[in-house]
Amino acid sequence: MHALTWHQYPYCNQPDEDHGTILSLSCLGKLDQAAETFSSLAAVHGISAWHGEGANCWTGGIPGVTDSFLDCFYTGYLLQAMATRGVATVMRQTLVGGDYELIDRYT
Repeated sequence: MHALTWHQYPYCNQPDEDHGTILSLSCLGKLDQAAETFSSLAAVHGISAWHGEGANCWTGGIPGVTDSFLDCFYTGYLLQAMATRGVATVMRQTLVGGDYELIDRYT
């Protein structure tokens, strides 16, 4: 085995204890916790940690939120959270097209 990979969908679509959603500290903290947990686990076994798939929400996301410019900030936070915690690879399920596109294929 060369790497440990995981999928993560924190699903912060409803106001949480911070009264926020995808950019609240408690939602973003879920990314930090997962990165620390999986990179530590991978290190114990001498392999790399990879964030294999993820987005804020599964099943197509939240219209107007996860398919909007706002989600770029979530993705930016995800990338830095993984990089600063030793996660070697972050894969995006879809850049353009599909249910989790980062760039709207129609505009």
